[in-house]
Amino acid sequence: MKIKQHQQGSVIIEVLIASLIFAIAMLSLVAFQTNLLRERTIVNQKTEALSLVQDKMQYFRSYTALTNAPAGIAYSDITTNGSPTNVAATTATYTLSWQVTDATSPTRKAVVISAEWTDPTGSTNTVSISSIIASIDPQATGKVSQNLP
Repeated sequence: MKIKQHQQGSVIIEVLIASLIFAIAMLSLVAFQTNLLRERTIVNQKTEALSLVQDKMQYFRSYTALTNAPAGIAYSDITTNGSPTNVAATTATYTLSWQVTDATSPTRKAVVISAEWTDPTGSTNTVSISSIIASIDPQATGKVSQNLP
């Protein structure tokens, strides 16, 4: 078979173009995987931070007396923390802080709990939850429903 003069070298150019396309695809795949791993770490940190703030809120909700609890926490002890608390966890070190605002009619506390941390990219992230905790004597919780129709 005779190759025409003007077709010589076209196979090499086709192979080079195919190699270039393959290399670009591989670099894109590596960049995608790297980004995916970084995002997974950030999602894990957000999940852990949310778990920490939910645990703190549950701790406040589990008060055992209105004042002077012999064990656990009393409702009157639910106050704004003076300085943030550092918590070393699995994926990061979190700074927990909470703000408590007393309210009346009915007596309750508005609680906002936040966790702050720095992710692997150097960005500061924050997760916050808020809730209202009513002033109900734990020993009298059955009385709350007694007067319902």
